[in-house]
Amino acid sequence: MWIYGAKRANHGPYNVTLDGRVFTDDGFRDGELFQQVLFAAVDLDPTRPHTISITNSLADAKRPYLDIDSVRTLITWMGFDGLKVVGDRQR
Repeated sequence: MWIYGAKRANHGPYNVTLDGRVFTDDGFRDGELFQQVLFAAVDLDPTRPHTISITNSLADAKRPYLDIDSVRTLITWMGFDGLKVVGDRQR
């Protein structure tokens, strides 16, 4: 799973919670970058559901923004014939 967004001078810290585990990062960048990976998680257990959230921590009033452009997931499931099928979905 990948979360993409912008990094800019007015973007601040944010938290990502995946299955109860919290990760902290910062969207600050001198200048502007778009479609940057804000968070990535690979090798997730495909046999169970996962819960993810991203929250703007609003820790700095001068950097109040968090932009999310898209979320990309890689879905693995078993087909009717028992073959492993892997799909890629971006929204």
